Amino acid sequence: MENLVLNNVWGFEIAVEMTFLAVASFSIVLAYLSFLEGRRRDALIGGALATVLPILSLIILNLHLLKPEASYLVFASFQPRSWMPCGATGMTLLIITSAIFTALVRLNKEGVAAHAAGIVASLAGIFVALYTGLLLAYERGIPFWHSGVIPLIALAMGAVGGLSVYSIINPWIQG
Repeated sequence: MENLVLNNVWGFEIAVEMTFLAVASFSIVLAYLSFLEGRRRDALIGGALATVLPILSLIILNLHLLKPEASYLVFASFQPRSWMPCGATGMTLLIITSAIFTALVRLNKEGVAAHAAGIVASLAGIFVALYTGLLLAYERGIPFWHSGVIPLIALAMGAVGGLSVYSIINPWIQG
């Protein structure tokens, strides 16, 4: 029992936040793949999820901070050695590019801009999935988490989460 570390900092809300990020991260990848296959409705669903879920994650994360009003400091004092500004930048990029991609799909634009937005959003989504795992792997207090495998598990969680949400939502939209 001496290796057991109780983490009172990360609670249920952070688990929800990370799950939202995992689902959003691959929802945009699936959205872009759907767009490439001509499935516009699926692309819109994934784009909307990849826009809304990271916003909800940032709200949860902001409310979890001890001083939510100081959250702008993450961007104002950007430190590339810290995971928080890198993750916040990745989430912001995911939100913006997913919103642009979704808007272009909604407007029936199939040109270079839609493809570029889809590719950048997909790369941002993959980064956000990996970021979650890298953040957990950096946690030294819990031995199981301090592993190079955790980012791969986070990537798999994103893929499974995105596919699961598509499987749940798609019948309602199609019907």
